[in-house]
Amino acid sequence: MQIDQLLYNGRSETLNVTCSGEYGVGSKGQASGALLTEVLRQWMADHADNSIAVIEVDYTAVDYGWGDGPVSSMTPFVRGAPIRFRLIADASNCDSLKSLLEACKVPFFELVQRSEVNGQVVFTGIPLSFSPRKERVSVEERAPRVSSRQLGEAKVSTTTRTVSGGYFLVYGTAPKVHQDMLPELVWTPSDYVCERYPYFWCEPDVPAPPEIEIERGLSRLGLERTDLPVIQSWVAHHRESGRLGDLGVFFEPNLAREFAARFVRSRDRFKLLGIGLPASYVEQFLAETIDSHDRKTLPRCGICQAVNAGLAMAEGGTALGYEPLGYEPCTMPGLMNHISEEWPVKAFSNDLNAYGIFGELSACIRAVDAQVEQAVWSPWLIVEYRWPQRERLWLERV
Repeated sequence: MQIDQLLYNGRSETLNVTCSGEYGVGSKGQASGALLTEVLRQWMADHADNSIAVIEVDYTAVDYGWGDGPVSSMTPFVRGAPIRFRLIADASNCDSLKSLLEACKVPFFELVQRSEVNGQVVFTGIPLSFSPRKERVSVEERAPRVSSRQLGEAKVSTTTRTVSGGYFLVYGTAPKVHQDMLPELVWTPSDYVCERYPYFWCEPDVPAPPEIEIERGLSRLGLERTDLPVIQSWVAHHRESGRLGDLGVFFEPNLAREFAARFVRSRDRFKLLGIGLPASYVEQFLAETIDSHDRKTLPRCGICQAVNAGLAMAEGGTALGYEPLGYEPCTMPGLMNHISEEWPVKAFSNDLNAYGIFGELSACIRAVDAQVEQAVWSPWLIVEYRWPQRERLWLERV
């Protein structure tokens, strides 16, 4: 296989890669996948200032039969900025690519078929079928609702009915989809939409994170490259102490405040958010996220660790509403990034509040139950915690 062309659309933040030739069957396709990964990495390094929302790979001129290359070639970019992957197929390889995506159960991938109808080129979204969702418990057993009239006023107090899923330092982002129903800037724990700090490039045990992610992350924080070892040392220390989970999951809001005080030069675009899972969802959430290879071992992800601890959310926050969030291994898709025709997001637009989430728990539950894509979907209470009114601590340079 060869790479024929790379085109970047700044308006839609889409990077299109056009390929041709023979992909290779099974393990013989590894070279094609490696080529695509390397070309994308080099382009991102050369165009570090360009934000990417979608990577679109055109396979219409590629002879592809089977093998996981079209997915594995993209996975190095899954943990970076929120990116979705769109594969464009034709009649000759659409079924093969569809089978691959359904077998891999990767909801951040989309499949589109190119065809000609009456001499006109037509692109058709191909629905992907994943495992059926398990039945939810009744609405009457859920946690107490947060009324949209109370948003901005309701304070979260200690309760046994909402279990903490952790706390996140989130960078505000302009939504890339559904702009007509969302505010100009959104803050969500979903790493498909917003950047969380500290993220994977801050962890010293992650091998060779993409340079573009390091540079962008340091720029958001207002730091220099020489500060990276200090951040990584801080993260490693608090991971070892058990106060910090992987990929930016704080187990207490004060530790997030400490990180912000030391490493965030301007907090204008940052918010500290906590997420709480209604108690009636906890047992099912843990059952569905336990490692399938060892039914007694929770995965390393900090969200699972926080829910498993069973702690109430910290006091002093302001309830913003409820958001449908999915759980995948250490990532969280959400309502704000979905454009799937099978999940009609716009059907719920009248139930969204000024924050772009649901003011009523019952409305959020309806959205969760309508979701068909593979992930562990739940209605999460979103709580904002304010910054302390005190002088911040600055990073000591060494």
